[in-house]
Amino acid sequence: MPLCHIANDIALFYITNTPNDNVALFDTQKPTILLMHPVSLDVTWLRGQFKEPRLTNMYNMIAFDQRNSGRTKSTYSARRDSYVDAADVAFACELLQLPPVHVFAVQLNSIWAACRLSILFPSKCLSLCLCSLPTDIPLDWVPKAYQDLIELWSFPPDLETYEQAILEMSHFMFNGQIAPDLEDEIVAWWQINIPPRRRRVTMELTFGVRVRCPPSSDEYAKMRQPVLLMTGDRSVAHPLDVVSQTQERIPGSQLFVVRGAPEMFLILPQYTGITNRVFVDFLSRQPAPPPFTPTTPDVVKMAKEALVRLAEFRADPSIGKRDPCNPISFSMWPDEVVTQHQAILDQMAIGEAEALNPLDEKGIPLRKYVL
Repeated sequence: MPLCHIANDIALFYITNTPNDNVALFDTQKPTILLMHPVSLDVTWLRGQFKEPRLTNMYNMIAFDQRNSGRTKSTYSARRDSYVDAADVAFACELLQLPPVHVFAVQLNSIWAACRLSILFPSKCLSLCLCSLPTDIPLDWVPKAYQDLIELWSFPPDLETYEQAILEMSHFMFNGQIAPDLEDEIVAWWQINIPPRRRRVTMELTFGVRVRCPPSSDEYAKMRQPVLLMTGDRSVAHPLDVVSQTQERIPGSQLFVVRGAPEMFLILPQYTGITNRVFVDFLSRQPAPPPFTPTTPDVVKMAKEALVRLAEFRADPSIGKRDPCNPISFSMWPDEVVTQHQAILDQMAIGEAEALNPLDEKGIPLRKYVL
């Protein structure tokens, strides 16, 4: 199983478009695409891109499961934020000696991590395609709705209540546009990978949703790479008139609206073709990257330089003195937020092993999900 050990307690699982997911088989004459998966899913759900001939034939492709997602091996951390996720990716790219990449990021966590990757590690990033744009400030009803959803998902008294949480999650992501077979497949994945018995995973994944820390106007202004924004106009929680303001904040960015599409249009077959076409067209307009010659990885040097940049952005010299050997050093959560997150994780751990199990003794969902 391909794993990239970026710290003592973090090993990122990854897939590529090469046999046996072997990065050594990347074609040095082709540009490389890094794909970042949606919240509450993993690299499995990027198959619409990995099966696209216009991408797989012309580009090297790699995608990492983020912390506590898919098959990545990691511990829980109250300090995890999008700066840490950006550092995770940069550490992995350095260790695997990847050339600078075109980034394709989906949904809130990945989008903000991609933006911070481009700012803190600019030499790693050639361009960005940001799909399913979030609002920087949530609509008034959204925080309470997400809080109720997480409560239902994490502490359901019975299977019916858990399925109600699943129904709400599906509504947020697909707004009724998903086919029953695909919905059942996604629901089965949720039940296996983030059931109530792994509710700390659910909570850590949603820290960025609960306490939003989007890039500031100054951060957006520091992005120098070409940026393509793609979003649907039928998102339940992130309406077009609000998210389209992001285009105004990112210099030179382009916005493509997928008409009629919900927030998570990326994995719906009816939108995959148009999404990939627009992305390929965007890539075709980018200049060919300079030749890349792999060298001995130097994570410490790379991280030190990035921490100095972060210290300058934040006007806090102490950041530049943090440990460059661990991505968690890039966390920007204030101490009081970290304390809150840790208290939540500790509370979630109580009785977690005895929580509702939606699987049978073979690890298969007890019943098919039917609306």
